[in-house]
Amino acid sequence: PNQPNKLTVYCLAREKKTKPARLRVRHSMRRRGYDLKKFDKLVKQGVVVVVSGDFSRPKLGLSRHDYSMLASSVSEIFHVGSLVNHIWDYSMLKAANVLGTTEILRLALDASGPLAHVHYVSTISVIEEGDESTVARPAAFPGL
Repeated sequence: PNQPNKLTVYCLAREKKTKPARLRVRHSMRRRGYDLKKFDKLVKQGVVVVVSGDFSRPKLGLSRHDYSMLASSVSEIFHVGSLVNHIWDYSMLKAANVLGTTEILRLALDASGPLAHVHYVSTISVIEEGDESTVARPAAFPGL
């Protein structure tokens, strides 16, 4: 579990055969203009922990040990992951989006301390491509 007053950001990302979860997150950050040296430093310090998982699977696709560790560590959950495809029908999107949200809520309920707060973002597009400069950077990560 986290030490008091120590911020740890867990980032769940799908692992692909050709790219580990951490590299997928890193690539996404690079595309959006984040400072990768600072990101790598935060990962090395354990402030950012990339967790390989999958929203569409029970317990987020995590092992029993990893799920328990995560449930005992989180107090806030920012759920911004989704599968967006404007051509697929509901049945093709349900596992990642509906059941994935259910698994996030289950994680919040399984938290070992007080219930974890869930912050849910649901939108077709939070920002337009190339307009990332308008998004405020979290105060905990100035300059990231």
